[in-house]
Amino acid sequence: ILIQFGHASAEFVARDVGADVLHIKGAAVDPAANPLRPAGSDADVLVRPAHVRRFMRGLADAGWVLWCDFDEGSRFEHAASLHHPVYGMLDVHQNFPGIHTAAERNFETLWSRRVTRTVAGIACPVLDGLGERLVLLLHAARTSPSHIDLENHWNSLSDAERTELIAFAESMGARVGLAVATGRADEVRGDPELPLWEL
Repeated sequence: ILIQFGHASAEFVARDVGADVLHIKGAAVDPAANPLRPAGSDADVLVRPAHVRRFMRGLADAGWVLWCDFDEGSRFEHAASLHHPVYGMLDVHQNFPGIHTAAERNFETLWSRRVTRTVAGIACPVLDGLGERLVLLLHAARTSPSHIDLENHWNSLSDAERTELIAFAESMGARVGLAVATGRADEVRGDPELPLWEL
């Protein structure tokens, strides 16, 4: 439950500093669309790139301590990790692997589609169903190929749902990441982004 309070703390900071923040993964997902998905061990948020610096300053003022900066976390340089003595860990994403090549544009697309979900009693902006599906699959591409997200958001889809998801991924520049996540890497062989996913 502390993870949920981590989301709530991040949301209060976002409101205070005027930062657009989407709560992703973990406690922020739609439980009906994610059967058997574990809760996770930290809170995750995706921040409008232009608002990252003000949000990070606000987190520091609220007692969050930087553990790992953006350039240390991964080859995508997508997230910083922070720790709070009460709420635990928080990952702040300035972009997301797979949709990183046009981070501001893609954030705006996700933001324009956002819905609200209550986390720890606080109304938090979260991804809509299609955005959540794409982000969770891109996350799965960097973890295990048998990840529960693959089952929930690809293996169980109808042909029409897969077509819709592929089209959305194309519009977000996420063709390569989605192909890797769904076992179709051969379809993007030769794309210069592919080696980032194969390391």
